[in-house]
Amino acid sequence: MDVTLFLNHACNMACTYCYNGNKFHRPMSEDIMRRAVEMAFFGKDARISFFGGEPLLEWKMMKRAMAYARDLEKKKYEDKTPVRFSMTTNGTLVSKEVLEILKNERFHLVFSLDGNRESHERTRSYADGASSYDVIVENLERAVKAIPSVETITVIDPRNAELIPESFESIMSLGVKNLNFSLNYEAEWTDEQLATLEHSLDRLVDIYIAKYREGIDFALDLFDSKVITHLKGGYACRDRCKFGKEELCVAPSGMLYPCERLVGEDTRHDVTIGDIWKGPDLQKVVEMGKKKDEPDAECVDCKLQHRCMFWCGCVNYATTGNVGETSGILCKLEQMAIAAADRAAGTLFAEENPMFIGKFYCAS
Repeated sequence: MDVTLFLNHACNMACTYCYNGNKFHRPMSEDIMRRAVEMAFFGKDARISFFGGEPLLEWKMMKRAMAYARDLEKKKYEDKTPVRFSMTTNGTLVSKEVLEILKNERFHLVFSLDGNRESHERTRSYADGASSYDVIVENLERAVKAIPSVETITVIDPRNAELIPESFESIMSLGVKNLNFSLNYEAEWTDEQLATLEHSLDRLVDIYIAKYREGIDFALDLFDSKVITHLKGGYACRDRCKFGKEELCVAPSGMLYPCERLVGEDTRHDVTIGDIWKGPDLQKVVEMGKKKDEPDAECVDCKLQHRCMFWCGCVNYATTGNVGETSGILCKLEQMAIAAADRAAGTLFAEENPMFIGKFYCAS
């Protein structure tokens, strides 16, 4: 089971697009933490993620959770796959001590960094308005040396869409090889901003192609995932979020959610799926999963439907208030991402670029 511990609603930053609502101090208790860790071992594989707020504000709790998981692993679950840990952090509190422990525990570590300085400072400041860029970059560069697989997640927002190419180059220059550029489906995009985004993605395609021609190894989820959907004929069931079936999030209160993005201020009772004491409501999990996986009537005949993230219950809920209803903006942004990815892939395939062919067609 993949269990996310939402350790606290508190955060030391004030990102412009944050979907978690107001920041307040409500840390997870020891009892709820232990019950959440135990739930991770219900399935074949135990995977524990830390989220928030900013999870490193609860570093002591994180360490106790890791120790408890390792203790369970040794005493009761010897036949299980070793527990795996991951964390998404804003990067401001990744000290040398923290990094050393994350390295030893083989964490899957994700830093939030919105590109180059100008782009990042438009969207991700400290709570007092001060820039967080320098400290995050310093910590990220240290992290890349300790954990080469470290990833970054960059939110593409109307405020920074024009700077996507510059942001990509800036993050690559820090030694990061795994980049996630996430479109902000929840923003109110104007026609002018959408035109800016489309132009910016076109420029990013040119850089993407150039990197392959230079033989530079990297991963850019925004394009790579769409290339894979073309090759596979769409998103397979296993590619979609499990939404409570094999993954769940535990709020500090002990309430269960199908995804960490839905916790917010922990008041969205229509999307809770149980609590830590009684466990998940399996009937509600199945019903919500069915809703999100069925395309809207107007999407059924779309030729891109099988490559679109219409099935993302979190985005649907945030934009329409219904996990099973897709918004028009998701449709527009997905079309842009697919078109850009196809132009990049079509060019590299036609050139028989060896790195591209080897990566996506498993050929040398």
